[in-house]
Formats: sequence, structure tokens, C-alpha cells
Amino acid sequence: THWFINHGRNVCIARRPKCEICIVEKYCPSSKLKPEKENGKK
Repeated sequence: THWFINHGRNVCIARRPKCEICIVEKYCPSSKLKPEKENGKK
């Protein structure tokens, strides 16, 4: 379980997930979602 917690902290980041390097991407339903377009606001 600690592995998944560390994985989430380092790879599956809420604002900018790194799905392209994720080793569990094929099991993740969120990886199938298209990212929202950024509107340039900060």
C-alpha cells in the first residue's frame, strides 16, 4: 500500500498527472479522460 501512496504523490498529480510514465495507466480510469484545456489564467 505504501507503494501506491508514493506513486500517487510522484506520478498521479491532480493538476498535471504524468500518465505517459505511469506503470498502472492501463488499469486507471482517469488516464482515459482527456485533460482540460488550460485557459492561460494564473
